[in-house]
Amino acid sequence: MNQASRAFPVMPLSAAVASAISPPTAVAQDQELALEEVIVTARKRTESVQDIPASIQAMSGADIREMGARGMADYTRFLNEVNVLNYGTGSSKVIFRGADNGSGFLAQATSSVYVDEISVTTLGDQPSVRMVDVERVEALAGPQGTIYGSDAQTGTLRIITNKPVINEFEAVLDASIRDSDEGEESWDGSIVLNLPVLEDRLALRLVAFGASDGGYVDNVPGHTPDTSVVNGPGFWPAGFGTLDNSDAVEKDWNESDISGWRAALRWDITENWSASLGALHQKTESGADSFYDPYVGDLEVVQFFDSYRDDEYDLYSLTIEGDLGFAQLVSATAYY
Repeated sequence: MNQASRAFPVMPLSAAVASAISPPTAVAQDQELALEEVIVTARKRTESVQDIPASIQAMSGADIREMGARGMADYTRFLNEVNVLNYGTGSSKVIFRGADNGSGFLAQATSSVYVDEISVTTLGDQPSVRMVDVERVEALAGPQGTIYGSDAQTGTLRIITNKPVINEFEAVLDASIRDSDEGEESWDGSIVLNLPVLEDRLALRLVAFGASDGGYVDNVPGHTPDTSVVNGPGFWPAGFGTLDNSDAVEKDWNESDISGWRAALRWDITENWSASLGALHQKTESGADSFYDPYVGDLEVVQFFDSYRDDEYDLYSLTIEGDLGFAQLVSATAYY
């Protein structure tokens, strides 16, 4: 057969790749195609993400609200190179590019977490910041040690909150309720107030939130083993198999309650200088970790004691920003 006359079928995958490489040239005149410009502050100054020669992903607050994300694990699944191990509602471990230091509290963290300009990085795991009144999230694949410290060996996750707006009043009330076939009902509520205090100079932003995430894992009745599967009969004391967990049996025992508030006061000192004073408090009370034993049953465990986890943290910060003419000054001081 003449090679020039061969015919090759166009498969769906090859057609899709060809279409992506060479988009259609004919576009209706009344249709406008445009990419939204994403502004970030990954390098401590405001700039377009397209102008930064680094691996940076950003997700806007509107996107986070639309997907109903409240914890880190809810939105990081849409960010490449970022994984979150969620042990419970109150805390999470952020991992960039698969680099982890293990589950202990002795090794230094491989990635850092920031709320605005303040680091909330800790050993072992990170606090799960509630995503209420958030402007955007930035995921910076590492190493980022030059700007964000030695904890940012593999990357930094930045949570940027909405700031007070001068000369503007705003009130936002948000509430939702959810139900599940496998667990308890859940609810979520928040209120946001932006208050002008002094014209052209001072503004206050207040945020309060509360939520209850229903449990879905059952601690079912069980008893201790009758014999040892390793050493054979007689290894355990006589009657050991009669011990049961009746005192700890509970349905949907991994429920959690979250409450907190945030306040920010912004002072525009001059046209080129401003100062922001902030405070954040969050408390999480969880019934149990969110794991189950597939050998017991789907979403079931056999545990012999009550399990719970309480997480509580406070963050106070003072941020001063100024234009020096030849450079932009950002001074951040915090107590966490």
